[in-house]
Amino acid sequence: MKSIGKTTKKKLIFSIFVVLIPVIIGLIVLNFTISNNDRTEASIKEGNEETLVYLGKENAKNEILFIFDYSCPYCHQWMKDIYPNIEKEFIETGKAKFRTQSMVYLNEVSLKLSKVDQNLKVHQPDQYYHVFFEIMDNQNFFDIPEDEIDKYISDLAKTYHLKENMLKKDPTIDVINLTRQYTKQYQLEGVPTIIVNGKVINNSFDINEIKAELTD
Repeated sequence: MKSIGKTTKKKLIFSIFVVLIPVIIGLIVLNFTISNNDRTEASIKEGNEETLVYLGKENAKNEILFIFDYSCPYCHQWMKDIYPNIEKEFIETGKAKFRTQSMVYLNEVSLKLSKVDQNLKVHQPDQYYHVFFEIMDNQNFFDIPEDEIDKYISDLAKTYHLKENMLKKDPTIDVINLTRQYTKQYQLEGVPTIIVNGKVINNSFDINEIKAELTD
């Protein structure tokens, strides 16, 4: 894949203003490895009716939020190119904790994997990042046939000894409404979006811009 020079080329930009999201999502619905525990341990907090699952020390001074869509190829690229630096320099050293938030912007796969994502956070938080890294390390769902995603989720359940019906059921928190809430709160224009200590980073692929917002 060729490198991408400008911010606008590094983000997959969509028309996701709040007033349009119900229409977009309506159309979507109608028409359609992590290494072992040597990664930092996940901690869990409750807030705003969400279950938040973190990588890193719970009392870390900084929080890095990765907002993404499982079907977004640039989100997979961010995890490959940028995340390893974040993990080594900030998460493993205890300077920052890291969490994720999946969006439903692109297709039916986005919707189904966001349900998996939310259900894991609530019911199997200890397995969340194992599954998350597995998906982000090995798959790009932008153009995967829709009839293959159910089998993929079934295979994930077998691999990680999870209940398939738990992964596939409708979560207690509606993922479409959650997408709408995050989009409105942070005025999102596309994914991937990185938020450090509540501030949206202009260029998610600029590691120096991310570091600049992290306190010592």
